[in-house]
Amino acid sequence: MVERQFQKLNFYLLGFAIVMALLKFWMMVTVDSKIVVICAFLSLLLLGSTINVGIGNLVPNHVKKKICFRIDFWLAVLTLWFTMLPFGLFGLSAFFKTSFPLTGYQFTWITINRYWLLGCLITAYVVLLMVVLYLRRFIYYLATSYNKSFLQILTLSRHTASLKDVGRSLLLIAIRIGWVMCLILFLSFINYLVGQQFVFVLSLGIINLCVPLIEIKLLFRLLAIPVNSHIKLTGISVFGLFGALIFVSVLGVTYSSHRILKPAQQEIIVHRGVIDNDGAPNTISALKKNSRYRFSYVEMDIQETKDHHFICAHNDTLFIPGVKGTRKM
Repeated sequence: MVERQFQKLNFYLLGFAIVMALLKFWMMVTVDSKIVVICAFLSLLLLGSTINVGIGNLVPNHVKKKICFRIDFWLAVLTLWFTMLPFGLFGLSAFFKTSFPLTGYQFTWITINRYWLLGCLITAYVVLLMVVLYLRRFIYYLATSYNKSFLQILTLSRHTASLKDVGRSLLLIAIRIGWVMCLILFLSFINYLVGQQFVFVLSLGIINLCVPLIEIKLLFRLLAIPVNSHIKLTGISVFGLFGALIFVSVLGVTYSSHRILKPAQQEIIVHRGVIDNDGAPNTISALKKNSRYRFSYVEMDIQETKDHHFICAHNDTLFIPGVKGTRKM
């Protein structure tokens, strides 16, 4: 009975990986911010429903219907969803961060304040990650100790946690990242040796199917949700795995064909007035040298000095000949 439940969960996880691939290819083809928002919401729902299936044998159905349980559960899922964004979120994060355009003013503000802003974001995320790993058994205790209040479950999670346990969790995450990197490098090497289109398509399918599976099983292990890592090789399981691989691979071919038939409109912009490092960036000499190519656009960096003059410079410091080091403008 238990083995059948694990088999069912494994097939559900396989379906999870397929739907994540569908969401990714949908965002690739449409390139629409509204679709990205819809996919982000669907990925959150899918993550929550998958975890809900994982804890299905731990909590009675009448408890799942309670409002308090649902609120606590979905708050925990939302926290996990945000925590997984920097780790790729099953391959979706790259589309989230590139689908929302910034205005020139916003981009300039981020560029000027990038160091302290990046430091604050990294610090905040590290704190969030440590808290999530420290309280990683919260959902498990929410399912098994459903007669307790939110604060009691939080206290129980805290009492069973330790810094040593956090270290083991970080090591486990690092190992899984290593698995993914080795898989990608191995498939890249195979493609380099063979150089055939069908091998590339198959490799794309393997990556898009296996990486989400590795991530979701890692998440289940961190959450202390029991899951059998091995799928019993029956006729149905082999057919399911092979069918999923072919389906995800065909998605990749469909996307590639769509991009080839409908190429995006492109414009060449001369970066800081320089082409192939043929001059000093942000200078009049570079502009004069490369104006003969007649490109539509040239990008230059503009900075305002302390005495309120505008100059072409990338950094907020300027090297002045004859003066040691750099000076603030």
